[in-house]
Amino acid sequence: MPGGPIYAKTVNGSINVSMGSLGRADDLEYETVNGAITLEFPPNFGAELELSTVNGRVSTDFPITVSGTLSPRRLRGTVGDGRTRVRASTVNGSITLRKGR
Repeated sequence: MPGGPIYAKTVNGSINVSMGSLGRADDLEYETVNGAITLEFPPNFGAELELSTVNGRVSTDFPITVSGTLSPRRLRGTVGDGRTRVRASTVNGSITLRKGR
């Protein structure tokens, strides 16, 4: 299985990710200026999260242990074992973290 970092960046567009397995991925980073970010990960997903938006909302299907202050526009915390680092940011759009099948 592949490992290493995965990066996706755009200025005017949304980012949609669906992963059935993370393999050995250790760093996932997604960034857009004008668009939403939707991330779908397997149910056994574990990560340190840094999610932020300026004009949108952050939502998740996963139970999260929050670090710091909870905000509708910024989320920092841990899902499961925290083995992967996930960063996602957008200026004009929402960020959604979905639990896959």
